[in-house]
Amino acid sequence: MRSPFLQGGGDNQFNMLQKKKFLYDSSFAAHYNDGIWPYTLDYVVNGTQCGIEPCPKTSHEGIWQVPILPIKKLDGVDCNFLDTCIHQPDDTEEVFQILYNGFIKRYNSTKAPYLIYLHAECFKVSFTIAKTL
Repeated sequence: MRSPFLQGGGDNQFNMLQKKKFLYDSSFAAHYNDGIWPYTLDYVVNGTQCGIEPCPKTSHEGIWQVPILPIKKLDGVDCNFLDTCIHQPDDTEEVFQILYNGFIKRYNSTKAPYLIYLHAECFKVSFTIAKTL
């Protein structure tokens, strides 16, 4: 599940996820440029990255967190979603370069899964991303 606007609901959200038997959440925007692996909320430690408060304060056994890792634009600025990184929507080379650079960075460091986050709207506005993928 993903919280709207990445605004988590703290422990209430994760209590609901457990009650409804969800397996994972992907609402935490992490700030690790080298990548971090998905992890469980079996143990909550100080510094658990949730991006936007309220963060969970207690453990939520069995719930996995698949963090949203930043994508680095060609000018070096971080963004969370690929479609917010693109300057020129018709430039397939820029899309490819952003994806390639991100993959190589993760491959040469933590080897964390390289997930690509997109808003559905980007496929309506421009087919450049779809064409590149």
